[in-house]
Amino acid sequence: MEINKNMIYFSGRIEKLKFELKRGHGHLGSYILDRMRWHLNPRLKHVSKFPTHVDIETSSACNLNCPMCYTVTDEFKEGVSRMHMDFELFKKLVDECASYSSNYSIRLSWRGEPFLHPKFDEMVSYAKKAGIKEVSTLTHGGFLNPERFEKLMKAGLDWLSISVDGTGETYEKIRKPLKFEETLDKIKKYHEIKKKNKSVKPIIKIQGVWPAIEESNAQKYLDTFNPIADQVTSGELLDCLRKDTEIEYIEDYGPCPVLYYVIMMRWEQQM
Repeated sequence: MEINKNMIYFSGRIEKLKFELKRGHGHLGSYILDRMRWHLNPRLKHVSKFPTHVDIETSSACNLNCPMCYTVTDEFKEGVSRMHMDFELFKKLVDECASYSSNYSIRLSWRGEPFLHPKFDEMVSYAKKAGIKEVSTLTHGGFLNPERFEKLMKAGLDWLSISVDGTGETYEKIRKPLKFEETLDKIKKYHEIKKKNKSVKPIIKIQGVWPAIEESNAQKYLDTFNPIADQVTSGELLDCLRKDTEIEYIEDYGPCPVLYYVIMMRWEQQM
């Protein structure tokens, strides 16, 4: 039985090393220590006093209905309120993260679209001023534009992952009502803004689900995004609706390694 890894990297070892150096830019020593914890904690079954990474759900709402997403399931629709995290609660969480040396990074993202939060830009700025070494986010990119990108760059955003599932009609079918050429044009402008400002960060990562990339021609996808992104990857396609009869689910499995270094905070402060 084949088990899919959760991420496919379309790059060689040299390119991956360059990407890691970009991630650690400005905090290389701390970043190396963080990567050691990331890899060793699960193997040694060691839990740090405080998580090395915290995912903070700025919003559980999303304006899209991508067919592969958990947010389109009945479980989510019936059991999750579409809300934004209170800004004061966010500041409290960030302050606690910043008070522990073992914490290196936070990601402002989970189930919803983080840019829907009316104070998202302020959240990035607050986290960086509080001393969080790496602040990242994952977005479909619909609420981002060149002006806002430059503002977030100056606020200190370290890492921006943009979900682009395939190209052309494939992308537009999944990410409706977003348009592929508009999304591509904006990403090109983000790349130019970084070049103009001679800024390493925010790192721009483009990722999509493999079936969409394959359907729209994987080589074309890579040729399109490699010149304007710091990394291009493909994430696993999760069967959130449990409709894929070809998947052989593993019933007896060990603990998830993420438990040893990550904690997720929902918008209402539940873990």
